[in-house]
Parts: sequence; C-alpha cells; structure tokens
Amino acid sequence: MNEPSFSIDSELARDLKIEEICERYEEAWRAGRFPEIAACLGQIDPAGVTTLKSELETREREWRKRWGQIPPAGLDVDDDSTKPDSPAAGSNDDITEDYDGDLRVPVSSKGAGRLSIRCRQCHGPIEIPEQTPVWTVHCKACGSTLGRQSREVTATGRPSDQEPLPPREIGHFQLIVPLGHGGFGSVWLARDHYLDKLVAVKIPHPGRMSSEALERFRRDARAAAQVRHPHVVAVHEVSQCRGLPYIVSDYIDGPSLADWLKQKEPLFPKQAAELCKLIAIALHHVHQVGVIHRDLKPANILMDGNDEPHLVDFGLAKREAEEVMLTHEGYLMGTVAYMSPEQAALKPHTAGPASDVYSLGTILFEMLTGAVPFHGDKEAVLEQVRKHEPPRPRRLNHKIPVDLETICLKCLEK
Repeated sequence: MNEPSFSIDSELARDLKIEEICERYEEAWRAGRFPEIAACLGQIDPAGVTTLKSELETREREWRKRWGQIPPAGLDVDDDSTKPDSPAAGSNDDITEDYDGDLRVPVSSKGAGRLSIRCRQCHGPIEIPEQTPVWTVHCKACGSTLGRQSREVTATGRPSDQEPLPPREIGHFQLIVPLGHGGFGSVWLARDHYLDKLVAVKIPHPGRMSSEALERFRRDARAAAQVRHPHVVAVHEVSQCRGLPYIVSDYIDGPSLADWLKQKEPLFPKQAAELCKLIAIALHHVHQVGVIHRDLKPANILMDGNDEPHLVDFGLAKREAEEVMLTHEGYLMGTVAYMSPEQAALKPHTAGPASDVYSLGTILFEMLTGAVPFHGDKEAVLEQVRKHEPPRPRRLNHKIPVDLETICLKCLEK
C-alpha cells in the first residue's frame, strides 16, 4: 500500500512563509543590519511576491522611523540611496559579519551562547545540553524533570524502553526535548537556527501517518493558523522535511493548566473568574474567525510565566466556513470529562461555539471546586453529561459568590 502523501494548503503555506520572512526581516532591523527588501523577495514563490513586498515595505517604513530616518513617500526597495547610514551599519564588524543577505542569521555568532529554559517548578534556569535531542532534561536546583518519563533513563537522557530518538534537526529547527506526546505524535522544544530562539515543533509518530491522521494533523495547522490573539499559541510554519510533516508554534515556558491546577485548586473565586475571563476572550476571538476548538480542556491550555493562559492544540477543531471534519455520528471526539452534551451523544458534527462554552464551564467548575462536575467511568460520565444537571458549585465550596455560580451553571446548560 502506498503511504499517504502530506499535502499542505498552498495559500496557508504561503501566508505562513510570508510571516516567517517578515519576522526574520524585523529581527535583522532590531540587530541594526538594515536588510534589503529585494534580497527577501526570492524566498517566496511568484504568487506571493506582491504581498510580501507590501508587507516588508510597511515594516521598513516603521523601522526607518524608529532609526530616525523619515522614509520617502514612494519607497523604492531597489534604491540603495534610501538606506540609512547608521554608524552601526558600517563600523561594527561583530554585527554585520554574519549577515548573509537572506536574513537567516539574525544575531552574531559571537554573541550567541547556549540557551536555557525556565524550570516549570522552581522557575530557575535549566541549561540545554549541547548534544540533542534527549528524552529528558533535569533542573539542578529542584530536581524536577522535563521530558518523557520512563522506568529507566540512560546517562544520555534516553529512556531505555522507548523508541529511537528523532533526527537532531528538522528543517532549520534543532530538536531538544519533548514537551508532550500523545497517540498520534509529540511536541518538541526546538531551537530556531534562523532566529536563535526557542519554539515548539509538533511532529507525528513515524509509521502512524494514516490518511485520516494526516488530515487531522493538517487541519490542526489550518485551524490554528486562522487565529492571531495574545492568548492563543500562534502557528508560524507548516512544512515537511524528508517526508515528515511538522508544525512550528510559539513555545510557552510554563505548565499546562491541568498541571498548574494540581498545585493550586480550588482557586480563590476572584482568581478563577479572572482566569476564566481571559480564556473566554481568547475563545470568543477563535469563534469570531470561524473556528471551533472542540477539545477545550486544562491540558490544552498553557500557562506562561505571568500565570496567563494560552489556548493550544486545535487537532479536533473545525472551521465553520469550510467543513473539513473527519467526524460522523457514533465517533467519539474530545476528552470525556470536558465534553459537551452533543459530543457525548456521539454527534460531534453538531458541535458549535456553544460546545466550547460548555467545556469552558466545566473548566470554571473545576477551578472553583477542585473537581469536574461528573465522575465515574467513561460510559457513566457520558450518560451524566447527556442527561443530568451538574451539582451546584456552592454546595462544594460555599465561598463561591452566587453570581459566579450562576455564570458557571449558565455555561453548563444543556
């Protein structure tokens, strides 16, 4: 049987490529290198040149103003006479020696040291090992571990009972340590060699790329790429390397809401309300662009260093304007404890924005009480979600204000 091919929507791929080039372009300006727009246009296919040129010209005007240069009314990208003559542009070899014309080296290699990440437990630095990828890294300060756990870990950080490590690099991304994994694939902390920063790279497990799984992977990227919001993890690149597809997104250096709540729940009502408000605003924006998450749960919300939430993992999402679901009646999608009644009824194709609101209500209930509304095995929970009303949160925590309880139960209406 032929292996399924991975097809990336051309317009989506082009838009993400334009965004990537623009980001590298601005990084070069920040470093004082004053890059050429003309040198960037060859990095995009002809259909995207006009859009890319317009985007870069807008950014160049803004950066010229920041550097104290008023751009001419008609900015000619091929005219060297309009480039600002800054002392940094001609006198500092450390800044300019690495610039190769295509913006792939945004910082001087002399200044680029080993990266470190913030420990999710004690918030101290964890130095990234030189030889990567590894299955685990350890915090010397508190002893906590980031990566995949195993019964036995070798000196190289590789669990003895796990599959071989992935390649060291995928595209221009150096894989470091896994951040999470599931039945279909894993998410890796990676280093972007172009921008010298940390990102998250999602890759599928080799050998498990069925046509349906690849379509879900593709849909994850398409759905997430529609959304640009401070509390939604942004997708920056969708590509493939040596036949392996991957998605590149922001790295949030904090735990999931699920792990965060283990140390804090139940939250004070005011704290729970403020956190729920931020999630609700982000979710509203997701709905405004026609995307429905359909798997909203604490594990799919990441907490940053400021204890602010970021929605992630749109693997079950659908776009209202273009039905691309792989669902049908009788197929269970989502996580049982946070499912809406229509999902529990095995009719996920009917899940609309209200389905996400129901899941958000379950999250709010858990933040306020320390428990989800319904308990039991999978079938028992599904039955309760479909037919039963949730208990009143104030019965479990009398400190919850009546108005906040009303909001929570309103979200959980069937």
